[in-house]
This record gives sequence, C-alpha cells and structure tokens, in this order.
Amino acid sequence: MTFTSAFLSASSTTRKSLTMQRIARCKNLFVYSGSFFSTSSRRKIASVRQRDASLLLQQRTLMQRALLKRDFTLNASKEPRKYDVSNVDFLSTIQTSLCQDILNPIKETVENFEELILLIGVSGGCDSMALFHAILDIINRTESICCDEKQYKIELHVVHFDHQQRGSESDLDRSLVENMCMRNNIPFHCYYWCDDNENKDETTKFSQDFARKWRREKSISLFSEIDISNSKPGLILSAHHKDDVEETVLLKMLRGVHISNISGMDRLQEINDTGRRIFIGKPLLDLRKADLQHYLISNEVDWREDQSNTSPKYLRNRVRNELIPLLRDMVGGESVLESRLENVEMQSRKMKQDMMERTEANISTILTKRGDELYFSLPTSRVELSLVDEESLFQWVEMVSNSQMSLSYDKLVSISNQISKYPEKLEWKMSIGSGWDIERKGSVLLLNDSSLSDSTNDRLDWYLLGIEDLKKVDENTDGIHCLRFYENGNVLSSDDFLLDCAESYMTSRFTPPWRANPVKLKDFLRGQKIPLHRRATCPVLLIRTDNALEVAAIYIERETLSNEIKSEWVINRKLGNAIENEKMDNMIQIYIKRKGRVSVK
Repeated sequence: MTFTSAFLSASSTTRKSLTMQRIARCKNLFVYSGSFFSTSSRRKIASVRQRDASLLLQQRTLMQRALLKRDFTLNASKEPRKYDVSNVDFLSTIQTSLCQDILNPIKETVENFEELILLIGVSGGCDSMALFHAILDIINRTESICCDEKQYKIELHVVHFDHQQRGSESDLDRSLVENMCMRNNIPFHCYYWCDDNENKDETTKFSQDFARKWRREKSISLFSEIDISNSKPGLILSAHHKDDVEETVLLKMLRGVHISNISGMDRLQEINDTGRRIFIGKPLLDLRKADLQHYLISNEVDWREDQSNTSPKYLRNRVRNELIPLLRDMVGGESVLESRLENVEMQSRKMKQDMMERTEANISTILTKRGDELYFSLPTSRVELSLVDEESLFQWVEMVSNSQMSLSYDKLVSISNQISKYPEKLEWKMSIGSGWDIERKGSVLLLNDSSLSDSTNDRLDWYLLGIEDLKKVDENTDGIHCLRFYENGNVLSSDDFLLDCAESYMTSRFTPPWRANPVKLKDFLRGQKIPLHRRATCPVLLIRTDNALEVAAIYIERETLSNEIKSEWVINRKLGNAIENEKMDNMIQIYIKRKGRVSVK
C-alpha cells in the first residue's frame, strides 16, 4: 500500500501521526517511537534534506488533491458544502463579476468600447490556471464576452514571468503554461528575470516588491508590442480571490494602516501615465481558493505548487497558514470570520468615502498658495487636528511632494501630537523620512525637500540692475523699483549694496520712516503683521558700511482691511526718506527688478 492510499484510508489520528513524521523528515532530527535519532544519523540525513523537502511537497500536493477529489465525489450526493460549486455556478459567478464590476464600468469611461486586449498572467499555480481555463470556458471559442446582450470582442494573451529563483522547478512551471497555451492556440509571452536584471546593483536584487514592479512594467509594455496602433484598451486580469482579500485586510491591520484604508482589494483599477487606457481587473473576489481547486479537479486540469508559498519567511504565508486558522477556531468557524472581516472592510470603505468628500471641502479652505509654495494652514478654533484635518495633511504632503512622499499613520500621529501638545511652539522642524521635512512657521506648515539646496539665491526673486541693464530697460517699467539713499559724506556705488533674505538679520536694527528710534527687524515685521512663515524670506537690501552690513530697505507684502495686497520697499530712515528732489548731489539711486528666480548681481 502506498503512503497516499494509506493516508486516505487511515483515521484522523493516524493521519496526523503520518503527517508529523513526514514533516519531521525535513528537519535535522526524526521522531520515532518517542525517541530521537543519533547525531550521526542526523548528519547522514542532512545530505538528502533538499531531496526530501521536494518529495514531501509533491506527496503533500498529491494528498491534498486526492482528498479534495474524494470529498468532491462523496459530497456530490449530499447537501453541498459552502465551497462546493458546479462548473455552471463557478463560471456564472466569474462572468457576472467580469460584466458588472469590470467591463461595464470600463464602457462608461472609454468611448466606442467594443473590443479589448485581455492579458492573463499565468504562473502555473492553482489560482491563475483556474482563471485562465474559466475565461476560455466563458468566451467559449467565440473570442467574445456577452454582457447584457452587449458583445465585447476579446483578444486573449497569456504572459508568464520566470523569476529563475527555483532552478528546475521554475522550468517546469514555464513548460506547463507554455504547453497549455499551445494546446489552446493562445499567444504565449514569457519574460525572464535575468534578462532584465542581471546587471542590476545590490539595491535592486530579487525581492518580492521589486519583482512585483518588474511584472507590472513588463505587462504594460507588452500591450504596446501587441497593439502598435494603440487603438484598443488593455485589461490585465488578476487571479486574486476571497482568501487573498482576507489576508490583505489582516496584513493591513498588523502593519497599522489608517482605519480608512483597511479595505481589501478593488475589483477594477486604471493604470495612469501609460499613454493608453490600461485596467487591472479581479473577477475572482467572490470565490475561495477551494472553489478554484474543485473547478480544476472536476475538469482534470493539473497545476503546480510553489514551495515558497508554505515558507514562514514571508508574513503573508504566516497569516494564511497560522493566523487565519487560529482566528477561525477562536470566532467559531470560517463563515463567522468571513462575515466579521467583510464588516470591517465595508465600514472602512464607507469611512474613506465620507472622509474624501469632507476632505475635499476642507482642503479648499486650509491650503494657501503663495508663489510656488503651498502652505498648510493650521486650524485656529482648536488645538488638536480632527480626522479630516489629518486626512487633509496626508493629501497635502502627497500633493507638494508630487507623490514622492506618503505619510505613515505613525508619522501623522507624531505631527498631530507635536501640534496639540506644544501649541506655544510656533517654530519647529520634523523629519518625516525620505529626505522630507515638515516645518512649522507660526500658523502654517511647510514641506521642504531637505535634499535640495536652500541657498539664498534659490529663495530670492529680486536682483540689482547694473548700468548696462538700465540701458536696455525703461526705469518706469513694471517690476523695477528705484530706491534713493543719502551718501551722508560717504561716496557710495551700486557695488556697496547687495540683496539677501531677512532670516539672518532679524536682530539687526532698522528705523522705518515713521519712527524716530530703531527697532529690531523681527519686531518691525511683527508690527507690520507679516505672517511668521513669510518673515524669514522677506527680501532685504543691505549696504556695506565700515566692514559691516546694515539694513538699507526691506520689502514687505501685507493684506489691507479691504483684503488687497499692499507691497512696498520700506527704506531705513537713517539712509533715505522720501526724497523729493531727485537732483541732490549726495544721493544715490539703486534699481531693483523682480523677475522669477535669478542670482544676485
């Protein structure tokens, strides 16, 4: 009697014992009659561990399929279990999702939508093989899908990605898929990891995330090879199912995502910035993996098992193989856990939709644009940020960084706590990672890319006009300001003046025309009601006197009572004050022009 037949005919207790013995053979020790093998025996076993592990996987796969097939046969005459579905019900579920959740919504956004290129990524595993054969059965050789009496012409292609990480196992996966496509006369496309990544540096060696991006890029580029005219929309079908959704929800909880982002998977997504209309659809989200296995077994379709899917190295595998069975046992069964996770997901989606609507209205009031910068205005009526404020802050960071930076919820909480716990601190800076800083300046927040230069020239949009410049322009031209200063016994030239930002001169003394005594520059700006976040960048004109720099004038912009912006250069009373006689011999005229971001002359 073979191991498999003995396993099937044995009792549940004996089955468990046989399974434990088989699993133990993959380790350095055996369990036999309650005692351990000797060290020398374990050393001999070590040399064949790799072979035993592969053999165990094959035997376990055969046992699982045999059990599924037996249960499928035995239950045929009984009341069907929840996951038992006939081919008709199985295909009907997929076609309904294809039409209602994928093709009809695409029709609403794509003009004259009658045909498309359908691309299925097939690895050779159970999920993708079930999806491929289901699509073949649905189109039924007519190369079209009927949805509400509307026929969509389908051009079906299969793509396989050989990651070349499992030696001969990868070759067998590829051969299975390629032969399947040949039998069904379906175009087969294969990409090899080493062809595109063999010369990559250390930072881009094989990883799950990098492989996922590689597959996505190759799939997108494949549409251009298939349809050079770029006339047909593209649809990539993914074989994710209900089990994957539950795993994703639990993984998000474990990783601490925002409560509004706990939802599992979208049935339809559009890939932007590709130069053509490309969508990703998931038509299996109403089915479980057991449904896919029964469909394949009932149609006598073989599939391959990836040994890495059982490895505890990956967190998703531990959630699938350890956490979900434990939770099902704790809450009272698969259906109870499914219902509770669906409720959590539904609440998360509703909260996200409500948050999006309220955040959209909130953003229009709290974001302030000044020149090229977009500030986040803090609420004045309360100290703590509301949930909508936090979502607005999250979106503001993505907007300003052009999606290069996305705030984690932990970092969002840190920013919110800094604001609420220390309201008296009006100036601070916090690193949020990836080379980005959030800085508070009074009542606003600024986002800065700390990797960029923060030189004075980059922040100034003013420059001094020399004599040659004045010959080319009219001094009355808009944007040119003429400032007049007394020489006070000193012979001055334009070379004695320079422009800078006020940030480094806040403690310098400055006498505005309407005051008799000087004040610190920071006090003057406060008195002019210049917002704190704009004070440091106010342009100042400096004059060199006795090897020192003195503030000769400062440019201010302030809002009047009629909500108009008033801007002017305020001249230091000590150096010049509203001189009416332009022909005075002891006066020098300095011309300053505002023109984008230019370097100081």
